[in-house]
Amino acid sequence: MTDVTANRALPLPHPNNNAAEDAMRLRTALGMIDAALAEMPGLVTLAIEALVGQAPETLDTLAEIAAALGNDPNLAATLTAQIAAKQPANANLTALAGLAGEENKAPYFTAAGALALMTISSKGRELIACADAAAMRSLLGTAAFALLAGHQTLTGGFEADSYAVAMNGGTLTPDPKNGNLQHVVNQGAHTLTPPTKPCTMILEYWNQTAAGLTASGFSKVTGAAFNSGAEASHILYVTRTKNFSHLHIVALS
Repeated sequence: MTDVTANRALPLPHPNNNAAEDAMRLRTALGMIDAALAEMPGLVTLAIEALVGQAPETLDTLAEIAAALGNDPNLAATLTAQIAAKQPANANLTALAGLAGEENKAPYFTAAGALALMTISSKGRELIACADAAAMRSLLGTAAFALLAGHQTLTGGFEADSYAVAMNGGTLTPDPKNGNLQHVVNQGAHTLTPPTKPCTMILEYWNQTAAGLTASGFSKVTGAAFNSGAEASHILYVTRTKNFSHLHIVALS
């Protein structure tokens, strides 16, 4: 037989309308259709199994999958809207997204939920990348310096700048943050009170003009009387502990 269908190759009627031949062709075609139908359930089963794959029993039907997705016919739009709403819920991420990245710049917080860019030099990046304090000191050229705990022995002495103060009335409460060595130009009578924190300080006093000094609040004052004459010089030793304070005056002229 040469006359068959294009897809399933089923026999077609005889072109010359031969009844005997047509009966034979019909018989053959019906047999082939019957065989194909017999294979259909198995093919459908294989197709379903391939679709389901390793899905759990609770998600191996279209109904179960639809239920798991909330039966939402516009699922893509719903997910897009939910994702778009996530970032604005975090002010920090929103602020970060608003920055335009630039070379040698890094973000930093200027306030809660507010970011700006700061410049970081190549040396700054190297410093940040250092593994520890020793590496930082080496990079900065200060490898010989170290932060020491208490009970250390100081050898070789040290140098310090003297902090300048000019007083013309009022009250002087020396601050050790300005240095433990300070020099005061006395331009007018004033009051000296103890530092507010435990420390030891040395104050050089020089009277630019005739002016006195009143010590107030010290637990004890020792040494010479303060000379209020013009150009008189003194060295004052000030000690403040947790509960007491001491002023010792040495008159130099």
